Amino acid sequence: MPFPHSQSILNLQFFQHNTNANQSPFDGSIDWNDPGLYQSLPSLSELLNEYPDMQDVLLPAIPQSNVSDLSGQTNTSGQTSVPQSNVSDVSHAIDTSEQTQDEVATWNDRAGQIDNNQERLLESHMETGTSEIPADANNSSWAARNPNQPVFMSQASLNTVQKAQANVWRASRKISAAQCKENENALTSSIQRLLREQNDKIDAITSKHGITQEKVKKLMEGEKYYKGSQNMQLSNALIHAKAQEVNADHPHGAKYSLDEIWEMVKADKSMQNLDRNEQQEYINKLKECHALQNMSVCAMNTAAARDVQSMLDNVFKMAMWFGTDNIMDFWEDVLQMEADEITWKLEQWACIAGRNLNEWTLAKRHDIHINYMNFDIAMKEKLGIDLKGWPEGLPFQSSTSINNLDAILKLHDTLKDGSCHWFHMSPCQWEEYSTQLTVQEAC
Repeated sequence: MPFPHSQSILNLQFFQHNTNANQSPFDGSIDWNDPGLYQSLPSLSELLNEYPDMQDVLLPAIPQSNVSDLSGQTNTSGQTSVPQSNVSDVSHAIDTSEQTQDEVATWNDRAGQIDNNQERLLESHMETGTSEIPADANNSSWAARNPNQPVFMSQASLNTVQKAQANVWRASRKISAAQCKENENALTSSIQRLLREQNDKIDAITSKHGITQEKVKKLMEGEKYYKGSQNMQLSNALIHAKAQEVNADHPHGAKYSLDEIWEMVKADKSMQNLDRNEQQEYINKLKECHALQNMSVCAMNTAAARDVQSMLDNVFKMAMWFGTDNIMDFWEDVLQMEADEITWKLEQWACIAGRNLNEWTLAKRHDIHINYMNFDIAMKEKLGIDLKGWPEGLPFQSSTSINNLDAILKLHDTLKDGSCHWFHMSPCQWEEYSTQLTVQEAC
């Protein structure tokens, strides 16, 4: 506790002890015109809050006129003056020993109003920029002397109505918390009982089937990948029966929709409250209709498409072998092969050969190597093969022996466009060429 505060308490106590002595304890000891006195004295509201025992002694029996005089009286020099009449009123309040709590609260409010008025004067003085604290400023508390510093305001006390509401809310929360706790305990006990029963059943299954508990738990927690059978439903059967009844005589574009038919079903009393036999009868009619559609010829586009595809297969994929049972036995008894195996061998031979019949006939199934030096005798006379369209100005020799790039490109172009190609000489040409060679040799 700071020193000025404790000094003020001592002064008040000294003032209380000397009330019966008919002498003023402040005469000659306190200068009421001293500005430093108001900086060291705390407010009366702070004294009452920090020392509750003083509330039983002090009585705020100060008239309203005196309070206005305290807040408004200042001397010509700017210092606050305290009237002597107020001092006598305070001494009279100290002599009285009985007071009420409401009167103390009224005194605190009036003292707070005085503090607020003086605090506003101090703030206006600080805005003007003067360095000295005015004498009429409120210096009764630390908050008044330091208006720019943050102050944590204490919470106001609750009145009777607010206290009653708080008590009701607290009792309600207590009852609600007890109920929640009871529900949680019941849920916990139920879950624990369920887990015990589940563990007992798992143990029974493991002992019966000879498997581990982990496998049973895995199967229990596994996902169901299969679906139930899609049986005929009664609602679909009723809609089918009503559609057969109302749409039988209507053309394709004038038939009732599904929603309209369903409304008719709900409005038809004969289709309500059916027994088991009647329900099964409607379902059987729907099953018969589905079976008829599945078994009918070209009942759907898939069946028609399969018919067309089968016809095309018969036209474009004709059989390669035609024979009776006896000829099939011939292949198996004599050649030790089946007809399918012979077909496979024929296809394999055609793929491996990769040559046409003309090439096989011309070469007589012998590998041919061109003899450019003796082409007239070794190729033309012996095999009857001649070369037509050889480029002019290009010597007849192997392409690997040609060193001129232009000549190579010219030969490549003629071979690519087909103007230079091999051909088989006709018998007349072959005989005529042989006669010419004989004449040349004779000469």
